[in-house]
Amino acid sequence: MAFTPGAASPKQFQDVWQIVASGTVAGTATGAFTANTSQTQVVSVAGVALGDIVEVAISVDATTKQISGYVNAAGSITILYSPEASISALGAHNVIYSVKRLNANYL
Repeated sequence: MAFTPGAASPKQFQDVWQIVASGTVAGTATGAFTANTSQTQVVSVAGVALGDIVEVAISVDATTKQISGYVNAAGSITILYSPEASISALGAHNVIYSVKRLNANYL
C-alpha cells in the first residue's frame, strides 16, 4: 500500500524510517580535550549514502561532551566529538551508531 499525503493511513511512525546499518565501534578519541575543540573518527559502513541520518551514543558518561554523526561520503560516516569544557581524557569507550533513511513509500 503506497502512502498518500493527506489520506488516512494505517502506517505508524516506525514505518517511516528504514534502518540502513547499525553497529558498535571502539572510539578513537581518548586523549585530552581543550574546551570548544573537536576530534573526528571516520568509520566505513557499507550501504550508507549522503542524506542518511546518523544517530550515535557513547558508552561512557557524556557530561560536558557532545557526540554526533553524519555521512561524509557513500559508505562512510564521521563521528564528531565536541566537548563543551576541557576534559583531561575521554578514556576507553565504544560508540553505538544507527544509520537510517526515509522509507521509499513515504517519498
